Parts: sequence; C-alpha cells; structure tokens
Amino acid sequence: MKQDLLLKQGEGGLFDIQIAENDLQTVEGMETAVAVLLFTDARATPSEVVEPDKGRGWVGNIIADKELGGMLWLAEQVRNTQEVRNKIQTWASDSLQPLIDEGQASDINVTVTGNDGTRKIDLVIEIMVKKNQKRRFEYWLSTQLENLTNDN
Repeated sequence: MKQDLLLKQGEGGLFDIQIAENDLQTVEGMETAVAVLLFTDARATPSEVVEPDKGRGWVGNIIADKELGGMLWLAEQVRNTQEVRNKIQTWASDSLQPLIDEGQASDINVTVTGNDGTRKIDLVIEIMVKKNQKRRFEYWLSTQLENLTNDN
C-alpha cells in the first residue's frame, strides 16, 4: 500500500497534517484517502445553496475527468434532522465511490447518527478492503447553531 501524510480531524472539526518527533507522520492505510474524499468540497448547484454564488467546490475538479469530493459541507447550512442525516449518508457514500471504482474497496457502509435539535452528527464508515477485512473510520460534523430553531 502507498504511504500518505496522516490527516487527522481536530477538536474544531478541521483536518491537519500530523507531526511527531519533528517529522511529518505518515500512514500506509486509507485514512488520508477517506478524509480527502469525504471532506473535499464538490461544487453545489444553485438550487442546493441559499446563495447561488456560494456553491464552493474544489478547483481541481475543473480539469479532472471525474469530480472528487462530496457535499458534506452542505450540512453546515441546515438543521440536524433525520432527513438531513439521510442526505449526509448518501453524500458520504457517493463521495467514497471512487474507492470501489478503483478496486481499493469492495463495499462501503456509512452510518449517520445524531439527535434532532443538536449540532453534532457522527459518521461511522466501514470499508471492506479485502475478503473479510474491514476498516472502520469515525468522523463528526456539525450543523449551524442558528438553524436549530423551527423559526427559520
């Protein structure tokens, strides 16, 4: 397996390169690929965002044959409901599809949990990488606090 720099989600939800003993930490697993696929912003259509000029998106997708990244960033703009958690599950599965397309995984299972009216949403991802060998990844994201009331 190829070696990558280790990216880890910190307390604020942002990812950062890890350093140990005055050197960059590396990993020979899928940790970096999964984090990049999940949390790289894919471009949203004008109908998916409140302000059409805020569609974000990773600039590398302009020249790529297929778009990488996902729509998880849209969760920042909505209230934490079961409907949103269902969308998050689909967005996460779709963004990880390149692992299956490229033969690095045979199956991916995404579980999304959270309570209505709270900000935190947990993602648990299980990836079947070889026969009877699963890799498990856990991440979290949050919705906007100002969108938690029913007044919006």
